[in-house]
Amino acid sequence: MTASRKEQPARMERQALRGQESKRWSLETVMKRFYVALLLPFVLAIPVIAGEAGITYTYQVLDGLAEGGARIERVYCLDHFAHSGMPTAFQLIAAPNIPPSNAPGPVKDVNLVSASGIAISLATDSNHLQITINAKHVQVPARFGLAAEDVLAALLEAIRQTAILTQTANYQVHFQANGELETYAKHLLQTFRSYPKSEPFWTRPLAQEAGQF
Repeated sequence: MTASRKEQPARMERQALRGQESKRWSLETVMKRFYVALLLPFVLAIPVIAGEAGITYTYQVLDGLAEGGARIERVYCLDHFAHSGMPTAFQLIAAPNIPPSNAPGPVKDVNLVSASGIAISLATDSNHLQITINAKHVQVPARFGLAAEDVLAALLEAIRQTAILTQTANYQVHFQANGELETYAKHLLQTFRSYPKSEPFWTRPLAQEAGQF
């Protein structure tokens, strides 16, 4: 009985210490949760801002379908790099275009540029936007009924119209091609560079005459 009474103060002291420790850990837990809640929105916002998509308009060389040939059309694109500061509209000229359809089966790409394996890359220097057209592996699908020369001429017109749309005055176009197509592309590009950019370089009724440039 005497021993039990002697242990009571010690037991009460231990309980008091555990209570103080519990309060201390509770306060630390609350503070940690507070800081996490405070910083979480900023952490989550980083990838959202970096990868935020937007709408960018461009011009593409599209299949004329039943009317035949090709046509230049303004289209809007979901641009994942809309806020990058680069004029991405030029690269999107070569983006695949699968139109909405009620066809019973899959619909193919109607963009002659992308469907033909042509790619566009961009670079900038102090004075000009450098636009490089890679046509080394160009192969125009037979369903379009056009030659590679036709597609390249129409592509330059799409670039001209996109430059007007984006108010890009200083730009230079370069071709990468092989064989006879490289020779044609150089001649075509020379004509394009000296051509008034305010006037159509290629029009649909002249599609079959593209090889004359």
